[in-house]
Amino acid sequence: MLDVKSETESNPDAMVSSEPEPQEEDTGNNRLNPMRHSEYLEHLRKHIDLYGEESDFFKALKEYEREVSILADLNLDPLIPLLVNLYAPEDHGHEPRDPTCMFRSLILMTLLRETSISDWVGKTRATPGAVAVLCGFNPENSSDKPS
Repeated sequence: MLDVKSETESNPDAMVSSEPEPQEEDTGNNRLNPMRHSEYLEHLRKHIDLYGEESDFFKALKEYEREVSILADLNLDPLIPLLVNLYAPEDHGHEPRDPTCMFRSLILMTLLRETSISDWVGKTRATPGAVAVLCGFNPENSSDKPS
């Protein structure tokens, strides 16, 4: 079975402390609410539990066991201020996608040695949605904001 560790299991230094979490600097881009690492791990757990071990989704996800392990251990939280600042502050006609999910998608694309952005987008939108979930997107509509 795929094992998605909690943040404290995969990184003992991430133990919860009594200190409040540092607040992100105000980037002026309030449209984005990036997915934190703990939320990403919960997203993976939710979808693994939702579909069950006999589903096509789980079978597809099993093919990416190495990538699941890498992405579950990769905490992108320190990059959030930088990624948010890379988004244009004005509206460009479509809802912005979560920058951590987009970055995670590029990492996964690289891990899987995909060289075509167009082909990659097709994979993130394909059924049963394992690639979209690994990126942090909602598999029912991978153009949506993350679930």
